[in-house]
Amino acid sequence: MNNLESFYCLLKYMPKEEQQLNSQDQNILANKGLKNYQPVYGPTTKQLEWGLWWIEHKNTLKRILTGTLIFLNVIFWVYSLFYLGEYVYSGILQDKVLARAAIKSDVINHKRTLDVGALPLNLGNVQVFRGLDTQTYDLSVETSNPNDDWYAEFDYFFTVGQNTTDVQKEFIMPKETK
Repeated sequence: MNNLESFYCLLKYMPKEEQQLNSQDQNILANKGLKNYQPVYGPTTKQLEWGLWWIEHKNTLKRILTGTLIFLNVIFWVYSLFYLGEYVYSGILQDKVLARAAIKSDVINHKRTLDVGALPLNLGNVQVFRGLDTQTYDLSVETSNPNDDWYAEFDYFFTVGQNTTDVQKEFIMPKETK
């Protein structure tokens, strides 16, 4: 059956004005028309069947998706409200007890802070290097960071007589010497 015959077959079984097809006519139309349709270009039979299925089930799929999202939303709200209620009921009191215990504890004190805190940077002597002309000098200081876990950011400048250099920013990594 060629495309023209398929088209006439479809027209033959199309309802005229507002009359409805009975189930036998619908089966004939489905079997003869859509199954034998061979496009020259455009959608294939499978694509047309998929499109028809999608249109027929679109509202059902939309309801399923909406219901699923509402169900997940309810689960998340119940979970959140449950743990919020638990925190309000007992968590706030536990936090207060923990804060009081931390204040009274000798675990965190000034000595402990000094023991685990950063050590100061080690600075060497200032070295002066004469520039190409007699009016300029380069200044340097060897700096080392003795800390294992702490890096340092610092600002520095040099003062020679009445002259002061611009403030520079620098950093040094743990166990590094610059």
